[in-house]
Amino acid sequence: MNQFTWDDSLEVGIPSLDNQHRHLVEQLSFLMETLYEYKSSGQVEAILNFLELYLDNHLKFEERCMTAYHCPAAQTNCIAHIHIRKTLKEVKLQFQKEGVSPQLVEKVQRNLYEWFVEHIRTIDIQLTTPVRSHHNEIARDTSTPTSPPLH
Repeated sequence: MNQFTWDDSLEVGIPSLDNQHRHLVEQLSFLMETLYEYKSSGQVEAILNFLELYLDNHLKFEERCMTAYHCPAAQTNCIAHIHIRKTLKEVKLQFQKEGVSPQLVEKVQRNLYEWFVEHIRTIDIQLTTPVRSHHNEIARDTSTPTSPPLH
């Protein structure tokens, strides 16, 4: 298995979003390990159920962030999220019908795990500039005195 190691260059500057990304990569890695070592269908099913809920919450939060920061990739991001939700549902359905198979392992590797990392690298990372600009504006605003001068 081609294991991905988290790299701080993938951080977008919103700590909760960065932590969610990190956690999702860890969970997808755990799913891959579980599929390779396949010990119990219950464990695979539990990971898939967790991913479905966690991913959905994450994607909604990320879409709100992109809108709030006026990220130019917001629309592309929403379209990509439709794809990943569909893919995860397909993986769950395939697992329920066929169990673990080489085709399922490959689908998870390419269409979930590698896709998600690439999504962070190419789309989510575009949040970095608007977030930094916003933080710079706040820093400029707070550097001007807000208290009246003493006489």
